[in-house]
This record gives sequence, structure tokens and C-alpha cells, in this order.
Amino acid sequence: MITITWAVTGMTAYPQKEGETDVVFQVSWCCTATDGTFTTAVPGSIGVAWQAGTPFTPYDQLTEAQVLGWVFTGLGSEKATVEGYAVEGVEAQAHPPVVSPPLPWAPAPVPDAPAIIAPPLPDMSVPPMADAVDAPAAPVAPSDEAAPAVDGGTNE
Repeated sequence: MITITWAVTGMTAYPQKEGETDVVFQVSWCCTATDGTFTTAVPGSIGVAWQAGTPFTPYDQLTEAQVLGWVFTGLGSEKATVEGYAVEGVEAQAHPPVVSPPLPWAPAPVPDAPAIIAPPLPDMSVPPMADAVDAPAAPVAPSDEAAPAVDGGTNE
């Protein structure tokens, strides 16, 4: 489960404005998402405006919840986008993408090159040998010489 938290990380104020002291005009914030193992922080800032004649809270009495209310009002629907970025960051850490880069020793493919198709190779297979029973016997030329005797015997 991913938890999202918002924090005010700084405020910039006018020392004096419309009779008030330390009037905040910019708020720095951070949206943090964590799953307990991985964390992503998305920082930002937003301008805020106080109008003379509207209720004013002295700087030393501001609460983080009140200032975050200003931030969320200023962000509007972008608040969900910021939170989405933070969640995506956690998910990317928890489940990094896997790639299959080309082999370092293989030549790099040439982009937009036409494919070269080689002609088919000739059939180099050896024809099967005929079965000795079915094959005709090779003619043997007659000879006047007697064949040598086998096992020292005579050829008669």
C-alpha cells in the first residue's frame, strides 16, 4: 500500500503589506509517496495571495493544515497529477523496467536499410545409399591369375 503525505517546506512573505506583518505570498511544498521500502518526493511551490479586507492569520499562528489548504486550492485538479507522479516514482523503484539490449559483440542493426535476401543454397545433401540387397552386383572382370589362398590353403 502506498501512502501519500504533503508537507510545507518553506514560505516566503512580505515583511509589511496592507498594514499586516509577514504576509505569505509563496509556499514551497513536497508531496511524498512511500510503500515503506521505496520513497519518491515531488517538490514544488505555488503563489498565494491575501487580499486586504479578508481575514488574516498572523504568521506565527499559521498551521500547516491551513497553508496546505491554500496549496491544494491553488493546485486544483493538478493535486491529483502531482500525487500520481509520486506514486509512479515508487512503483518504478519497486518494479523497475526490464530490457534486453543487443549483444555487445553483435553488429548494430542498420536502420532503414533494405533487407538482403540471399539466394537459396544448392541442395548439398548426400543421396541415401541403396540397400545392399536391392543393389545390383558390380561386374567382376575375369582374371587368369588365381586368387590368393585364404588361411594358407590352396585354391583348387
